[in-house]
Amino acid sequence: MLKDGIYELSYRAEATPYAGFDSLLIALRGGAVLGTDRWGGVLLGRYEYDPGSKQYRVNVCLQVPPGGTLVTENGPRESGGYVDIEAALDKDGDPISELVEVAGQPVRISLVYRGPVPV
Repeated sequence: MLKDGIYELSYRAEATPYAGFDSLLIALRGGAVLGTDRWGGVLLGRYEYDPGSKQYRVNVCLQVPPGGTLVTENGPRESGGYVDIEAALDKDGDPISELVEVAGQPVRISLVYRGPVPV
C-alpha cells in the first residue's frame, strides 16, 4: 500500500536498445504527488486508491524545461512543454514496478519508499 512519504522513482524507456534511464525523488502526501528531477523537470499530480479494482490511479503532469528531452528520446523542446501521464499501479510492495506510457512510448517505472515526509 502506498503511504505518505518520499519515494525514489526510477524510469527507463523500453523502446530503444540503449534506453535512457534516470531517477528522481517524489513526495506523496494526502493524495498529492510532487517531484523534480536534476534537469529541472517538475512532476505534479494526484493519486488515489480504487478499492473496486484494487489499484492506485495516478494522474500527473510532467513539466519539461526548455531544451529538455524525454527519456523516450522525444525532444528536445526549445520552449519546454507538458506531458500528461496516467497510470494504474496494481501491485503492493516495495518496490512497485509497472510499465506506463509517456508521450506514446512505453516506460518502465520503479517506485521505492525512502522515508517519511519531513514535518
